Amino acid sequence: MPVLSQDQLSQLTALRHALHRRPEISGEEAETAEVIADELTNLGADRIWRGLGGHGVAAEFTGASDGPTVLLRCELDGLPIREISDLPIGPRSRGRGICAAMTGIWCRCWGSRCIWHAVLPVAG
Repeated sequence: MPVLSQDQLSQLTALRHALHRRPEISGEEAETAEVIADELTNLGADRIWRGLGGHGVAAEFTGASDGPTVLLRCELDGLPIREISDLPIGPRSRGRGICAAMTGIWCRCWGSRCIWHAVLPVAG
């Protein structure tokens, strides 16, 4: 079974920390959506939709042949709560926090795409 390379793990960790430092509450996720759209582009998305329901982002990755479709979904927003943490990856905005699960879900989606890319045929 393929696993993420050390470089991919480092990129994924840096992305998760960056998202965790800049939580944006629901309806205000413009920067987060831009980061996610850029990451999806870097992962080779064939098509990207922006502005879904506000700042939502969706991407399509087309395979080389017809087959099953997989949909992954994750939240972009942080919560208007005070996060109590002395970690350097903590939020830089007072009164805003992010549930670790939210950044974790996005990062699992990113990692899954990297693994699928290694094992599934792609168009072209």
